Amino acid sequence: MTAEPTFWPFVVYACGVLLLVATMLLLSSILGQRRANAATNMPFESGVVSVGSSQVRMSVEFYLVAILFVIFDLETVFILAWAVAFFELGWSGFIAVALFILILVVALIYELSTGALDWGVKQRSPAKPYELERAA
Repeated sequence: MTAEPTFWPFVVYACGVLLLVATMLLLSSILGQRRANAATNMPFESGVVSVGSSQVRMSVEFYLVAILFVIFDLETVFILAWAVAFFELGWSGFIAVALFILILVVALIYELSTGALDWGVKQRSPAKPYELERAA
């Protein structure tokens, strides 16, 4: 005889969540402030009135470093999972994570050598004569 899964705890939980959300919306509409003025509709950021445009141009280097951070931050999740299962994985797991870390180090060295992590002013090298001829 197999045990059939019961879904009643999930149904009770889902109904409780819906009831809680409906209650919060209803109470906020009943007890909430009804009057609106110019100050109510203004954007508010930590007590400082906004000045200027919200369309600020960001440097491409910012996005590149942010993406690289997310990539390398995600790798720590894999290394942490390996550390949790360290004794169960044995030497094969150790060799696999060592190879994984080696690939990460090679990628980091490559990024450093190409200047992907440099925030300073970029120096453009002058065009070579054969590049000018090809462009014309």
